[in-house]
Amino acid sequence: DESAAPIAGADGEILGAVFIFHDVSRARCLARQLAHQASHDFLTGLVNRHEFERRVGRALTRAQQEAVTQALCFLDLDKFKAINDSHGHTEGDELLLQVTGRLKETLGTAQELYRLGGDEFAIVTLESADLEQELEGTMQILLRALSEPFPCNNFIHHIGSSAGSALFPRQGNSTALLRAADIAMYKAKESGGGRHQFYTDAIDKET
Repeated sequence: DESAAPIAGADGEILGAVFIFHDVSRARCLARQLAHQASHDFLTGLVNRHEFERRVGRALTRAQQEAVTQALCFLDLDKFKAINDSHGHTEGDELLLQVTGRLKETLGTAQELYRLGGDEFAIVTLESADLEQELEGTMQILLRALSEPFPCNNFIHHIGSSAGSALFPRQGNSTALLRAADIAMYKAKESGGGRHQFYTDAIDKET
């Protein structure tokens, strides 16, 4: 950034100018860092809940305009709280980092991964010709990956996970979609964990 001011003589003649330069690169870098911290989880680096909800609303608007189907999945670790309580938060944080790494490795770039807080994650799928069948296959691969042991420090943890999915526009607007995915995930957990459940009106009536 720069600014200039003229230097005039006694008779008003312009003799020169003073140029002032401001280095704003650090300020811009700091602004980018603050924006990233506001929208991303500090521990895992994944997009956080606040930014997730904003992006879901934007994605559903686009999906509605283009008349395509999208899916939202909630994924919750089955035994994380017990490990966090018995081994401490440092161990729990290390476990969450390993879970995040395994989820990223398994998902690749076909889906978007978010951390909603605690041991809960969200996945937004990109539209495809056979979304439900592909999603079911993806979730089964994810559940198997998370059922494998996690070596953390001097311990080996077995946690597993439960997942629930809802489809747009079938389940309505973004608020209804979030609620539907949450209901489906808790149904999977109540059914014994380690499984994936699509939302249906029937399981909603059971809650």
